[in-house]
Amino acid sequence: MWALDCAKAPLKQFEVKYPDERRPGICLELCEDWAGFLLDDTRHNKEKLLSEKRKLKNIIRY
Repeated sequence: MWALDCAKAPLKQFEVKYPDERRPGICLELCEDWAGFLLDDTRHNKEKLLSEKRKLKNIIRY
């Protein structure tokens, strides 16, 4: 989670320079969601976790 917090400062700078580019922000949000599920019982959240993983793969492809 610390690494995700560290990514927020440069993300703000990036968004100022490229206001129409939303992929890094979306990716950060998805990573935070994914990391949050890892802290919970992953067996209980397995389907949601896999769904977030698929979303990340789709973003990375573009």
